Amino acid sequence: MQIGMKGSPAHVLTNKNMTKAAKKDCMKELYKESAKDTLKLTTLAAGAAGIGAVATKSNKFVGALKGIRHSVGEALSKVNIDGTNLKEAVKNSSVYTKFNSLPTPAKAAIAVGAAALAIVAPLATIGQASKAGYIEGQHESK
Repeated sequence: MQIGMKGSPAHVLTNKNMTKAAKKDCMKELYKESAKDTLKLTTLAAGAAGIGAVATKSNKFVGALKGIRHSVGEALSKVNIDGTNLKEAVKNSSVYTKFNSLPTPAKAAIAVGAAALAIVAPLATIGQASKAGYIEGQHESK
């Protein structure tokens, strides 16, 4: 959250329409809601990762994963930075080496979990911001 944005800790703490007690209660409620939202997001990503791992029994799914990997590799191979090919740089990195040595179900779980987070995280952030603004408004004295 940005400073000054309604529902942000900085906005709550400088809100002239709230008493000290209301600010304290508001902050407590904001952190409680944030923790619940984080737990939901983590559960969703873990569930998606589990589905990805189970789906490796499907030849279509494994074929799709290989196709995506090939497409990403092809795109990276076209990029050079200071004479270094990006695909080669990624292939030679320790992270890629460790990831590539994992069994297919683990790679699928990581890929699907990461994709779920990439899609859902921005939406969750928007939802949290609007919820935080609403919570702050509920604690303001009218």
